[in-house]
Amino acid sequence: GEFGRAKLLYKQLLSAEGHRNYPLREARCLRITPDLMLPLAPWLESWGRAVATHPSLSVEDRTAVVRQLLRGCDDTSKAWGVPNQVGYYRALYGMQSCGSLEGLTKYLDKDCRALLKTHTTRLHLGLSDISFATKLGRHAREL
Repeated sequence: GEFGRAKLLYKQLLSAEGHRNYPLREARCLRITPDLMLPLAPWLESWGRAVATHPSLSVEDRTAVVRQLLRGCDDTSKAWGVPNQVGYYRALYGMQSCGSLEGLTKYLDKDCRALLKTHTTRLHLGLSDISFATKLGRHAREL
């Protein structure tokens, strides 16, 4: 029935986003204003844009957020990585779409810069809002 279909959609498309955002807990700057409250993943593009442009955040704050987002994207890290999630990539895409991500790269450590250069990260950051929504919708219809 419909409940079974909803369960399948969640399990196949959204369950990886149901983590508790442990990687972002170290970015304490996100707690200073409700404007930066994390919305439901995987649709984090607007949130990434808000982080990139929020007047309360310094360059150091934005760098801390990028660092933690990249750590959450790192599938090789048992401590930080959130397997199969795409929301953090979408947040990075949002920051990139504002031109903020490139300017922060020089402040990142070598591991984070390496993560930005991986094939997986480049694929996710190359996917526009519309392309992402279309792809997700197509997967949902296929189920």
